[in-house]
Parts: sequence; structure tokens; C-alpha cells
Amino acid sequence: MNAKLVRRTLTASLLMILVIISFFAIMRIKLFFDVDACLDAGGQWDHERCECIYGDAVYNNLE
Repeated sequence: MNAKLVRRTLTASLLMILVIISFFAIMRIKLFFDVDACLDAGGQWDHERCECIYGDAVYNNLE
């Protein structure tokens, strides 16, 4: 009986860890595609604010 309980607990723990890792991986993949779309559109990605900057705002931030 103890072996079953240990196995269930281990399985539940591993599943929880997998869900958490998947969540962070999905967020990083989404960020990658957001940055890629921004650069393809001719913008510059602002890592501090996590947003795309277009046009003259790109050069104003460099000054």
C-alpha cells in the first residue's frame, strides 16, 4: 500500500513540475514570436517595457 501512495505522489509531483515548466516555456516561445513580428515589421523591441517601438520613437530613445 505504501508503494502505491509513493508512486501516486511522485507521479502527481512530476506532473505538476511538467505543467509549471510548460507554462514558462510557452511564455518564452510567445515572447520570441512577438519580438520576431516586431523586427519583421521594422520596429525595435524594447526589452524593459516588452513592447515594439516604431518610427521616430526608435531614434528618440537613443538620444
